[in-house]
Amino acid sequence: MADDATSAPQAARRPRRRVGSLWLMRGGLIVTVAMLAIAVFAPVLTTASPIAQNLMAARQPPAWEAGGSAGHPLGTDYLGRDVWSRIAYGARTTLLTSTAAALGAAALGVLLGFIAGYYEGRIGSVIMALVDLMLAFPLIVLALALVATLGPSMQNVMLALIVTGWMVYARVVRAVVLRLKEQPFVHAARALGASDAAIIARHLFPNALTVILVLLPIEIARMIITEASLSFLGLGVPPPTPSWGRMLAENRLYLTIDYWVAVFPGLAITIAVLGVTFLGDGLRDRLDPRLRHLL
Repeated sequence: MADDATSAPQAARRPRRRVGSLWLMRGGLIVTVAMLAIAVFAPVLTTASPIAQNLMAARQPPAWEAGGSAGHPLGTDYLGRDVWSRIAYGARTTLLTSTAAALGAAALGVLLGFIAGYYEGRIGSVIMALVDLMLAFPLIVLALALVATLGPSMQNVMLALIVTGWMVYARVVRAVVLRLKEQPFVHAARALGASDAAIIARHLFPNALTVILVLLPIEIARMIITEASLSFLGLGVPPPTPSWGRMLAENRLYLTIDYWVAVFPGLAITIAVLGVTFLGDGLRDRLDPRLRHLL
């Protein structure tokens, strides 16, 4: 009777948890897709150049405030540049760079994680020693050092994000592979004469894909913050290319006077990070078999 009494509230909570997780994932997916659409279709969604200066229209407030205009819906900065256009084009820099770097880091990390987990031995020890060595440094400091050495550019920012992001994938994938390769279905495939490549491609990779898909959005969110931090410090994509982090750096002194020039880029970063994070959390809850019984 006691077990029935305790299981009833748990059963009542599960639908609410399932609905909450589903709405989080849907909301994160909608926000992520919307942000990527803004980045891709920026030329269609904006009417002003993101780099054109017009001192006669400098420091105009947003359209809904007195003195604002429909031609500049989010206002203009101290050089008369349209804030909405710079946010839309800045999404290309921040989101597309972060997404491409996350995919590159995932490809490298997954490859090395499979090698370290499946073969172990000396090569696995070397790979994991390199992972531990790189994780010993703060990742943002390592990214700053790389970009400062190579010079600020989109390619170097992506390289820095990949170099500071592959270790997480390698460590997680290695742990998954170490567990999976001892399962009976892997031993059966090996006994039937399957090659290592076939075992990895047909048996290990499909089972590790769930973990990779859950980890990818979380790493994209981290890379968005890292790219914005590099741009804020002047080590991101060089001007005049707009970037959310650079917009914050350029306009932070005007925050108490013209709030829109810094608040809206900051909101763009916050919304993008929250959207991708909610998507990752929702995917984790939906795909991780250990959490399904809690939903």
